[in-house]
Amino acid sequence: MEWWQIVLIVLTSIAVGIVVGAVLSYLILRLAKNRETASLSDLILRSVEKPEVTSGVEEPLKLTPEIGLRTIEPIVYLLAITTAQAITAFSATSWGILCHTAILTAIIVRSALVNRYFHERLILPLALVPLLRVISLGMSLMDIPSIVSYHLSYTLLLLSAAVVVSFLRYDANDIGLNSKWLGMQLLVGATGILLGWAGYVILRPEPIVADFARHDVWLPALILLLCTGFAAEFVFRGVIQYGAVEAFGGWGIVYVSLLFAALYIGFLPVIWVAFAFVISLYFGWIVRQTKSILGVALAHGLCNTALYLIVPFFF
Repeated sequence: MEWWQIVLIVLTSIAVGIVVGAVLSYLILRLAKNRETASLSDLILRSVEKPEVTSGVEEPLKLTPEIGLRTIEPIVYLLAITTAQAITAFSATSWGILCHTAILTAIIVRSALVNRYFHERLILPLALVPLLRVISLGMSLMDIPSIVSYHLSYTLLLLSAAVVVSFLRYDANDIGLNSKWLGMQLLVGATGILLGWAGYVILRPEPIVADFARHDVWLPALILLLCTGFAAEFVFRGVIQYGAVEAFGGWGIVYVSLLFAALYIGFLPVIWVAFAFVISLYFGWIVRQTKSILGVALAHGLCNTALYLIVPFFF
């Protein structure tokens, strides 16, 4: 193993340690501070001024320095993540890892230093995105099989997301962990097969197994369903979208979709990025309407299963 690969592996390990350790430390310090100063509800009331609602119609927000910050700062992080992904795709993976590590550190430090409700609900969960890229890119340099990389990357991501959810005190319904509209959720899940076929027409990827046999397929299929399906939707449509919609309303779905699509920069053809954006809009809209991530998690998992395991062997 080359020296630079060892350095990148160390950086990957440090990044994982930073996000988990920093969030846990932040949790402990903030909880201790809250006991001495005010309850979480008091912090919310002091930090966010909601517009008065009359006659069932919400008045538009007035432009204030706080509202301006709420609009600009998430966009800055979106542009930074997009730039880091472009550097990864068109320059060198090592530079991409360094850029994503810098963004990850900046988000955590910024959230820890600023005592605002907005930063907790939207900005802090954004740290999960560069964390995912640092882990997955680091593994790509170690020639780990893609299916193993999916498993390890999304397992670490899911554990980190669980820490963030615990800190933010979200309940299951906040992040869509429920079985509301179960029939519709199953129908949405079934659309994942069609999305996987459409994705194959665009991308034409090689299958991730050598032979379509039951003993070769079942474990990769399970990993794709649980990791790239449930874990990804838990993070993007559950944790991040909840804060984004609170901050931007319906435009929060567009924001999360741009963030999601940015991670696909570098895939050829370029239309794949647009395809990912459209799918994300569809998933985000479903979650906002049904208040559940069950259907989109199933659809996402089935989409990737069809894309990488089923369709390549039959078309």
